[in-house]
Order: sequence, then C-alpha cells, then structure tokens
Amino acid sequence: MAYCFAWDQNAMGKWGCKATTIDCDGKDENCPFFKTMEKHLADREAANKRIATLPDWQQTAISEKHYCGEMPWKKREVVENV
Repeated sequence: MAYCFAWDQNAMGKWGCKATTIDCDGKDENCPFFKTMEKHLADREAANKRIATLPDWQQTAISEKHYCGEMPWKKREVVENV
C-alpha cells in the first residue's frame, strides 16, 4: 500500500497529514484527501496543461493569485518542446 502524497514529516519530526487536520496513518484510502504521489503528480500535470491553454490574461491572474507571479506550466512547456 502506497502512502498518501500529503503524508509528510513536519519541522518537529512528527509525521502527519499536510492537507488536513484529520488524524491518519497516511494509508487510509477512505480519507477524502487520499491520493498516491503518482496520482497527485498526474493531476498536477493535467492542471498545468489546462492552465497553459487559457488566454494570457487568465494565466497571469492565476499566477499572481496562486504562484507568486511564477508560471510553472510555461517552464514545463519550454522543457518539453526542446
């Protein structure tokens, strides 16, 4: 059984969920936030591809609101096109 992508060790060395305050062991597939790291990365890639199809003004708004002005979906696009 794979661990959830949100299962992580904090600065104090305690293991727990970084997505919610629900107490779990990182393997509870009944948790609404449970997702394997592979699924998490695939979902993130799909989201980045979708954002890349939006008009520039929408991409700028998203980057300013959620990514401190960065556009990681454009960086991936450049690498993939090389």
